Amino acid sequence: MRPPPCLRRNDHSYMLNEVYDFESRRHREGKPVESFVRQKIEACRALQNLGENISEQYLIGKIVDLLSPSWMHVKRTIFQRHVIENATHLMNALMEEEHNVHYLWMEFERGPMMPNSTMRAHILNKENQFRSLRKKGFKPNIENLVQAIVNTLPPTWPKARILQNLKQNRMDMRALGAMLEEIETDIICLQALDKVEQQLRQQEDQQEKKRQKVIIHIPFRKTVRTYPFS
Repeated sequence: MRPPPCLRRNDHSYMLNEVYDFESRRHREGKPVESFVRQKIEACRALQNLGENISEQYLIGKIVDLLSPSWMHVKRTIFQRHVIENATHLMNALMEEEHNVHYLWMEFERGPMMPNSTMRAHILNKENQFRSLRKKGFKPNIENLVQAIVNTLPPTWPKARILQNLKQNRMDMRALGAMLEEIETDIICLQALDKVEQQLRQQEDQQEKKRQKVIIHIPFRKTVRTYPFS
């Protein structure tokens, strides 16, 4: 928004600042792309209010050009993968792509459950990553948190069934925690049973091998007969 006359020295210096913000200020590495795009849109609207003729396509191109280097692969494909008609569409597309660019998003959504970790520790770890994203200015929601917890479970877990049940409970975190801990208990019990069955099979195999090694030796007595000479 253009500041009131009492807060600016003159239109010329104000316009120079807006031109710099719009034409030259780059996206800082690791910062949320949403705030960067909003700043560009506001700077563009301010220049338009001062009489500058800036098209929507020029604004879109300027936003893409000034993205940080980590977005290089996105720049090449953004217009092929998304239908972008204005700067708002571009912002939404970039926010979607950000999940595959920023390390915090990738760690949050793809970091697997640690081996030998309890379910409670896994949920706590994802909640901490959720808060880290919030502190950096990103906007993950509860649905993102729930999906991150479920999608990073071990491959043997029934992820589709868990998500289906959660949709019925409207992504309730308490319902998720109770459900996962119940499944964890069942899995631990099944693993314990499998271990006992494996030990029993090993013992049976060992006994069978011992039986096969038993050889019955029949002693052979050699008798020597002597005959008197006739």
